[in-house]
Amino acid sequence: MLHESGAENADHAVLLLPGARRSAAFYDDLIAEPSLRQASIRFVATTSGFGGTAPLEDVSIENYAERAGVLAADLGCDAVVAHGLGRYLDRHGSSRYPGAGHFTLNQEPAQMADLLLDALGASTTQG
Repeated sequence: MLHESGAENADHAVLLLPGARRSAAFYDDLIAEPSLRQASIRFVATTSGFGGTAPLEDVSIENYAERAGVLAADLGCDAVVAHGLGRYLDRHGSSRYPGAGHFTLNQEPAQMADLLLDALGASTTQG
């Protein structure tokens, strides 16, 4: 299951991987950061098997990591933000998207937003 925020044709895409037993709502505070809302960034969170969603048929860590890697590559993600189990999946699936920046959500949303904007070279628009 995917939860998306931002324009589909945004300049940048960021995959959000929540930790175990978390839903995409875990990232709501980050996505709501004003600086990120003004930038041309599409956020995609995946939560298959967590937060009340149906699990994948193969629930092995390797399969989840592979699927996360394929998803990031298919979406052209410039960055991956992960937390908890999501960090583990990101580490194991990252060979699929070696050019992406990898971040662990361990800061306040405003600090994480600044890190993402800097890493992506994204500017905010005045509107």
